[in-house]
Amino acid sequence: MTPALDLLKLLEELDRKGTSVIDLVRGGQPLVPWRSHTEAGYFHTVRLFAGHTAHLAAISMTTDGWPQALFTLNLWAMGDDYEPARLRRYVREFRLAEQVGPPPLVRFVNLMFQAFGPEIERLQDEKIARLDRYRAVRAAAREAAS
Repeated sequence: MTPALDLLKLLEELDRKGTSVIDLVRGGQPLVPWRSHTEAGYFHTVRLFAGHTAHLAAISMTTDGWPQALFTLNLWAMGDDYEPARLRRYVREFRLAEQVGPPPLVRFVNLMFQAFGPEIERLQDEKIARLDRYRAVRAAAREAAS
């Protein structure tokens, strides 16, 4: 079975049990509609290092507990180091250990990375390209001003 089919099977199984990934993330806290736009919320996947972080992807969830979008952040929102050469590898290697949360939630996150790894890598590539363009424009503006 492919990771995408495994992911679908997991989400449908949670549905049948009357729960969802977002229920697991909230840990029993009530859902407050429209607090986060039209979604139930989102959560971030971050690679932690001793002196810095690497934000890999955020997963936006619908109110019925299904993923609806992936996105990433600029470097300063999380305090990430600029490591363009390593980001793709971090995405490919990302895997939560089973003991860090409820097993279905951990499995969901791991399956998202297996099923959508290429898309997450593309998001990182797009982020790096935008940051490089931003830096070039800023450098040109500083040069013109001096």
